[in-house]
Amino acid sequence: MKDEQTGDELIGASVFVKEHPEIGATTGLDGTFVLKNVPEVNTVTLVGSYISYQTQEQVVKTTSSQPVFFAMKPSEMQLEGVVIVASADKSTDNSTRAMEKNAAAVLNIVSAKSIEISPDLNVARSSCRAYRPDLSYDCY
Repeated sequence: MKDEQTGDELIGASVFVKEHPEIGATTGLDGTFVLKNVPEVNTVTLVGSYISYQTQEQVVKTTSSQPVFFAMKPSEMQLEGVVIVASADKSTDNSTRAMEKNAAAVLNIVSAKSIEISPDLNVARSSCRAYRPDLSYDCY
C-alpha cells in the first residue's frame, strides 16, 4: 500500500475482507500485507484504509496469486476547529512528587500506588513510612 502522489509506503494501514471483517491485516514497514484464512470463494472485496486517506475497495479473485496494490489518495478536510483535551494521572509517584514540590503548604504526599504496594497494613502506617522510610518500628 502506497501513497498515490509520493509513492511512499504506508506503514500500519489496514486491509480487511469486506465480506469477513474479522479477516484483516496491517501493512508492515514496506507497505505490504498478508491476509490469512481467506475463504476460497470466487471473489472477495478487499478494503484498504489509512488515516487521512480515502478508503478504497478492490474486488480480487481468491484463486489468483497475483499481489494486490493499493495506491491511496490523500483525503482533505477543512476543519473549523480542533479541541484538545488532556488530563494527568494523579495516582503516580511522579505526579504526587510534582504536586508536593509545587505546593506551598504541603509537607509530604503519598501516592495511591505507593500505598497499594506498601507492606503496611493500613494507610496511616504507609503515610508514616513515606515520611520516615527508615522506621522499622511503630511511628505512633
